[in-house]
Amino acid sequence: FPFDEPAGESEEITDPINGWVGTFGGNAGNKPEIVADSNASHPLSIKFTQREWVRTDAKPSAMGVDGNKPRTVALWAYVEPGQKNEASLYSFGTKACAGGTNNMWALRSFWDGNYRKLRAQHWCWDPEIFFASGFRDRWSHICHIYTGTHVQIYVDGVQLYNWSRSQINTGDTQAISLGEWRWETNDNRTFKGRLDDFRVYNRALTADEA
Repeated sequence: FPFDEPAGESEEITDPINGWVGTFGGNAGNKPEIVADSNASHPLSIKFTQREWVRTDAKPSAMGVDGNKPRTVALWAYVEPGQKNEASLYSFGTKACAGGTNNMWALRSFWDGNYRKLRAQHWCWDPEIFFASGFRDRWSHICHIYTGTHVQIYVDGVQLYNWSRSQINTGDTQAISLGEWRWETNDNRTFKGRLDDFRVYNRALTADEA
């Protein structure tokens, strides 16, 4: 989802490669919108005001990123002040950890001063990400990668973590949701800020690619 549609309110967006559709929604009639930006690298992006989301029909199995298959989720995020403690950039999978496996795949929960901490949420194994510069009031490029044996986090092209984790087994209950946690309507679990160029690969990007 490049978010290159004309600026303004919209009902949905379409992935130009595979045709996945994302539907705009929110509490009390609110919806995110495509906005123009003076930043030349992000002339258009999608803006969430904390009560909004995009729910897609892109399920993990259809994308080839379910179970323990390698994958990369890459995105640009501009994190604004005033985040709720369970705000989510994106999520997909199943909220379960049957048999000691981890069935979700998400990034959520900003905290610690300049939002230097973020959680890699896999359910029942949810390590903290520490980014010394902080995510607040800046564009950051984030890659959340699974190699088949390791979970990796890159921020702005630098690898911060390379955790060994063979128990990843992403479920297929929930398709990709942007700006909220698990298709839930709780305002505390919605994101405030902007996203751009959201990508899912059915392989692990290399260090040079990330």
